Amino acid sequence: MKDMANKSQSSGSTEAENCYKLVVAVDYGTTFTGVAYVITNRASGQEDSGSISLMQCWPPGVDNQTSTPSLISYTQNERPPLWGFEFKPGMQSYGWTKLLLDRNIQHSKLDDELLEMVTGSDILKLPDPKKAVDAVADYLSQIYAHITDNESEVTKLLRSHGRNLSGVSVDFWFMIPAIWSKETQVLMREAIHRAGFGSSPLHQIFTTTEPEAAALAVFDDRSFNLQCHDGALICDCGGGTVDTTTYYVTDVYPKTSFEPITTAMGAKCGVIAIDSRFYELLSRRLDGAFNHLPMSQIQPGSLAMNKFEDIKRASNGEVAQSWGFDLNLDFPETHLAFSNERTRRIVLQVQDVRGLYEPVLSKIYALILSQIIAAKEECARDVINVSPDYSYFKFVLVGGFSASPYLQGRIQHALNRIGNISVLVPQNPGQAIVHGAALQVLRGYVPPSYKFWRNYGLASLQPFHFSVQNKWQRLIAENSTLPVNLLPQWILHKDQRYPKQFQKSHTTHLLHREQDLLTKAVEIYESNLEVAPQHFENSDAHCIDYITCHFNGLDLTRFPHQTITGQTVYYLELSIRVSLSATDRMMHLIAFALNREIGRKDLAMPHY
Repeated sequence: MKDMANKSQSSGSTEAENCYKLVVAVDYGTTFTGVAYVITNRASGQEDSGSISLMQCWPPGVDNQTSTPSLISYTQNERPPLWGFEFKPGMQSYGWTKLLLDRNIQHSKLDDELLEMVTGSDILKLPDPKKAVDAVADYLSQIYAHITDNESEVTKLLRSHGRNLSGVSVDFWFMIPAIWSKETQVLMREAIHRAGFGSSPLHQIFTTTEPEAAALAVFDDRSFNLQCHDGALICDCGGGTVDTTTYYVTDVYPKTSFEPITTAMGAKCGVIAIDSRFYELLSRRLDGAFNHLPMSQIQPGSLAMNKFEDIKRASNGEVAQSWGFDLNLDFPETHLAFSNERTRRIVLQVQDVRGLYEPVLSKIYALILSQIIAAKEECARDVINVSPDYSYFKFVLVGGFSASPYLQGRIQHALNRIGNISVLVPQNPGQAIVHGAALQVLRGYVPPSYKFWRNYGLASLQPFHFSVQNKWQRLIAENSTLPVNLLPQWILHKDQRYPKQFQKSHTTHLLHREQDLLTKAVEIYESNLEVAPQHFENSDAHCIDYITCHFNGLDLTRFPHQTITGQTVYYLELSIRVSLSATDRMMHLIAFALNREIGRKDLAMPHY
């Protein structure tokens, strides 16, 4: 697979060979990381989802595992760091680094307060002078090296097509939480590039949100028996964050099509919020001795935390059980109060486990209720109850945390109080995100539309006829500038849905006097009114950006123009092409005049 980084030098390469593409999906999670890959043949059309393979072999010789711990341990003498399964309890580990990227930003009132405290504590402190983006890049560089070194699995796929990896392009897809800020997304992309992804001309990097990837996996799962007009609330319970989104099934044949009813809602209340409460319990039980625990005993990946991970995975919170944790304290010799207490045993009862879960589950349930209310408001009807218009509502749990029997049982109990809602869980909920990302390329199963939460428009000169001389004379009145006789031309409307890869052109006009600069601005306006205003005056419309247009080198005489009182005024006509990206949630505006591009602007589309 090392040939991925080089273009084919063989003169025997054919267009048929180059139509193959390797798609690699990387689900870098707060606690675990998974990789999926698939070979696509653009010439023969779409492949079946059964052709998606999951990486199951990891250093050092670990097999039959679909994910590896998101842990890194720095070594001495500038040797490569240890990572994933290479890490052994007792080593100094660094985990939850994905969450550290977004540490200083609060996204929701449902963010877990104890989790916020732990992310700022010594438990997750990185070695000097490392920052979160450095640790993430270091870890992802190991993932990249493992992917490029893992020839056996990938070449097996290509050989089944009678090809090799030489000259094959590679698309890397990364999933990110929907609640991440733009600043955090920039840091994540920096870490991805620093890790080596995209280092070849044959490489491309794409990102998609975790809720979108989860939806693709859910709607591809035939066991859920989704029907046309079904509503599905998908709750992605991950390591650091929980995201919720509601979708509407518009068709099931020849393929499942769906669209989002609501925007994603999320909070930092994933499974490690329970770990944070476990730390708080230890602190209380140790009665002042918690600060004397070596970090290697309580950091992610330690024996104690691995044991607690097993408890979370197995316990349903009902069967009476207890678990013991023997912790070695590290007191200075002068600490007489604890001189004979080098080891403490902490016993965890099943009621303690319930006490750790319940505050976190209450936040998750509040997030689910907020999503249900938003879906009801969007549809102007109760999406929970069976009705002719909205036949069924399904609730699906995905993400690694969703494998917890206690989580499943408590969420089911809570939902039973508001409706006859069954909690559905895929067979392998932790694999849903990475599987869905591979599907995004394989089948093109992407939510087909964006909903705009504001009106967007351009400022255009009010049209008039050149035959009306008095209008021209007013425009160039002595000692005056050209007047701003502008009207809004709305190009995208609030609460309307537009398909991804939507494209449409709009004509707008500007005035130009021969003494003016040939660089002009087409202003972009935004309005939050339910119905876009027809005039700028006395409205909420305000300029948010502009397209810088360069008319240098254009033959202005080809535009309508008129000379009055010795001055020539040109009526410039522009075509503004508006398009929506399928991958990066951007609105692209390109200005053309006389069939030549003269300016462009890219705007990020808000999720709310």
